[in-house]
Amino acid sequence: MRYSNEHSQHRGTMRCVLPVLAASVWVALQGCTGLTEVHPKMGCDLNPVRSLGGAHDPGPALVSALPGSVTDIPLNTVNITDRAITNKIVVHAAWGERTPVGGLRASARLVNCTDHPLQIEGRTHFLDAQHRPVEHPTAWRRVHLEPRSIADYSAVSTAGAGAVSFLIDVREGR
Repeated sequence: MRYSNEHSQHRGTMRCVLPVLAASVWVALQGCTGLTEVHPKMGCDLNPVRSLGGAHDPGPALVSALPGSVTDIPLNTVNITDRAITNKIVVHAAWGERTPVGGLRASARLVNCTDHPLQIEGRTHFLDAQHRPVEHPTAWRRVHLEPRSIADYSAVSTAGAGAVSFLIDVREGR
């Protein structure tokens, strides 16, 4: 009999404690806006990229010695060399900056427009003022992109001040 009295007292206590506990959790979660808000997925619109066609910024470019034989290749940009990822990623930005010791750091921010993880690889060509290579292209470096996310790629020239421009090649990871 003693067991049943303790058991019913315990159930009675729990009936009082559970609503208080639930109310406390609810109040605590109201201060955690990150837990209660829903944020939309990062979206991509590939139409502006497609509409550019061969158009590009009229900045520095590698120009063929035989006009019209090869499309001009704009410098200080990203060249997507793999058609398999042209509908999967967007180049958000590309930029160059000097390191504290005078080297050129070439960087690009890439956006994964898919709902699944991607692996891409990047390599960089560093060029002098006459658009000649100042070193071999860097080794391919893998970058992981989570679904609907961004990731940065960067490489630093070993040629110091001799490197004045760059071209980043990007392909799907192999």
